[in-house]
Amino acid sequence: MQCCGPPKKCCTCTYHPPTQPDECRCGCGYYNGVFQTLLSQFLLFCGFWFAVTALGDCSFVQVDAPIFVREDGTRSSRLGFLSYTDDSTGECYFWSESITVDGKSISGGYQLQFYLQDVLGREWVPSFCLSAAACVLSFLLFLYITSYCCSTQVRGVRYCTGFLLAIVVVVLQGLTYLVFSSSWCTENGCETSRSSKIGIAATVCFFLSGSSFFFMSDYPGKQGLAEIQQEHEKTVVGDEENPALPPHDASPDDREDEPSEEEPLPGDEEYIYRADNNVFEKVESTNEAESNPECARQESSEGMDAKATEDNDEPQPDNVNDETQPAEKN
Repeated sequence: MQCCGPPKKCCTCTYHPPTQPDECRCGCGYYNGVFQTLLSQFLLFCGFWFAVTALGDCSFVQVDAPIFVREDGTRSSRLGFLSYTDDSTGECYFWSESITVDGKSISGGYQLQFYLQDVLGREWVPSFCLSAAACVLSFLLFLYITSYCCSTQVRGVRYCTGFLLAIVVVVLQGLTYLVFSSSWCTENGCETSRSSKIGIAATVCFFLSGSSFFFMSDYPGKQGLAEIQQEHEKTVVGDEENPALPPHDASPDDREDEPSEEEPLPGDEEYIYRADNNVFEKVESTNEAESNPECARQESSEGMDAKATEDNDEPQPDNVNDETQPAEKN
């Protein structure tokens, strides 16, 4: 059962011509617009990874002066939501090492807890949650948008998807920058850093991806629906003009094995053709002449009388030979 090809009603593999200019169907081929669909998928893919980078990078803000980021007194001037940048090496620190403070070993998990609670504080929580929500929602929308490769969606569904991307996800990603208006940044003098600029790129990608849904085309559209209906009418008219032949009117190739009235049959038996059933029936002959001599002589006598009657009924020629008539008189 082949389910690819022209868009069919969802959950079926039988094609029925569309009846509306904008229908939801399943079929391979980007029928809502190849360019618009591919562009939205590409931009959403880029925006998702930009948002994840902005959330996980170690340099979202840059403060005026380095601040304490670990219990052992380590300082940094570039901080992210989950980590910080080591100013000495310029690399991100991801809590993979244990440190010793006053003879007490502190694991990476406790270091991260200290960083989130004591260094960043509660004022970073809203921005972190909104950024994470933007990542999750954009990922789910990307999985859904892949269905546009093998299906068509009605205008309301497309507009709803575009609204979620161009408005909701953009707002979530944009509200990530609330941290710059917090008292924490007021005290430390925050400036945009590397991952905050990447977050701006993610916001732009989300907006452009969502906007492309408002420019997708309907399937089949008014013109496409008219062409499909015309083609369907031609097919129906053609079927009416050339109906399927009944079995007795089948083509000669289909009737090669059927007996015909003129077809000779093997053997010396006598057959009679039955036109109503289109078959030959064997005639059971009986030799009455051999079993009944009287009947045979009667049939022979009747045959001779019939022959004589036929000879007398034949017309005589109008022109008689003159030479023959005197000879008959003499």
